[in-house]
Amino acid sequence: MNPGIKKIDNILISENFTLKLLCEDDLYFCNSLYQDSELMKFVGNFSDDIFLNQSLKLSIQLNKRLPFERLTYCIFNNDRRIGITSLIRSKQINKHCEIGTIIHRSFLNLGVAREVMEKLIHYAFSKLEIERIYARFSYANKAANKLVQKLGFNIDAQENGLHYCYIDMKRYP
Repeated sequence: MNPGIKKIDNILISENFTLKLLCEDDLYFCNSLYQDSELMKFVGNFSDDIFLNQSLKLSIQLNKRLPFERLTYCIFNNDRRIGITSLIRSKQINKHCEIGTIIHRSFLNLGVAREVMEKLIHYAFSKLEIERIYARFSYANKAANKLVQKLGFNIDAQENGLHYCYIDMKRYP
């Protein structure tokens, strides 16, 4: 275990939203997000997963481990679930991870993803000792393209219908 990371925060609070580590109570909501085919066409490299429930349950277990492999938070607006966001540690490079966020369709284009990702990026750089964060998303997702640029990500590659981008701790505002 990295001696600098003592624990994972169960709750992160941004100006308008609360991020709570994924738990069993969130599974139905998460399944509903992944079953929304219109929403999923914008998620980078998504494929139907017949083991989705097992995968989500694994995420809950991984939330409890240090050093973290994957952290998955459910996003709340007041008491309403409105999305999920994750950090997944790179297996190749220890201080790198990937970020992903899925927002319920009724909350798209309201600034949720930007505020939540800003909070999670800051948390990763300041508390989890992460040095680089990657993101990937579909070419079709114009909103994600604008978002990552506003957040300071650099587009690194384009391949198989996906944009790949990154942000470094040293260049993060």
